[in-house]
Amino acid sequence: MNQKYIDISFVDFCHDHYLPYVKPRKRSWQTDDSLISNHLVPFFLYRNLDEIEVKDVMMFQNQKLTEGYQPSSINRMTVLLKFIINCSMRWGWRERDRDWAEGASELKNVRSRERFLSPDEAVRLIQYLHKVPDRIAASLIELLLLTGARKSELLFARWEYLDWDFQTLIVPLSKSGSSRHIFLGAGALKIFKKLQSCAGNNFIFSRQNRFEPITNLTTVWMKVRKATGLDTVRLHDLRHSYASFLVAEGRSLFEVQKLLGHANSQTTMKYAHLSNRQLLAAADVVSETLEKASS
Repeated sequence: MNQKYIDISFVDFCHDHYLPYVKPRKRSWQTDDSLISNHLVPFFLYRNLDEIEVKDVMMFQNQKLTEGYQPSSINRMTVLLKFIINCSMRWGWRERDRDWAEGASELKNVRSRERFLSPDEAVRLIQYLHKVPDRIAASLIELLLLTGARKSELLFARWEYLDWDFQTLIVPLSKSGSSRHIFLGAGALKIFKKLQSCAGNNFIFSRQNRFEPITNLTTVWMKVRKATGLDTVRLHDLRHSYASFLVAEGRSLFEVQKLLGHANSQTTMKYAHLSNRQLLAAADVVSETLEKASS
């Protein structure tokens, strides 16, 4: 076997070979970069290129389902992963394996029902999170609810991205392929200040004496949702719940779009039915006013 098969990690291959190759050849290379940084790298962080097997792809897909991603989104990640591995085979960094590409199948695109927390459920969740021994993971989960951020946006957050004056967390490369700002309310700022008091390196969410971010919330989240009776709630549903609370308080869909960092307003329209409830309630005001006047 060629020596270079075992000398390169998946991360190094992506950053040193794949991305430089596609950047001048593929218009959507920034999307590839975002998917690699936010999803593939965290999962395959410590894996050599030649160690990744079909079963690892299935484990990756299962974790993303647990985190609340739709099959269509996971399939985009899977297609990119397969293409990267195929490139490594063509370029001689990994032995050719026809069974690998055929065995790494995509998920059936069955849209799951989105789950929104009620205010009581949200309070119950936060109260329990304050008792969780793993303060780093618990703080991150609470911030998902308080900011509407994507999990990947917080996992790789650095202290240098935090702007205390403007109360924002900068995401250099978001899902849309560009930077965005996460706006921080009083509750979120309080959590960041507590984390700052025990900061040990550049990453906000990292273990003590470790110089890389935490990469997996699944174990903690499974325990939390079981203890709080929220077994059907996915991590990504906390983002949906954040949006639903905004709409319930009368905030416009434009504001929701900006706070969630949606590049396309059509993505935000999934919350339009929640906004319609507010409009119907407002429409009843006229009828109620006239009824009172006629009585």
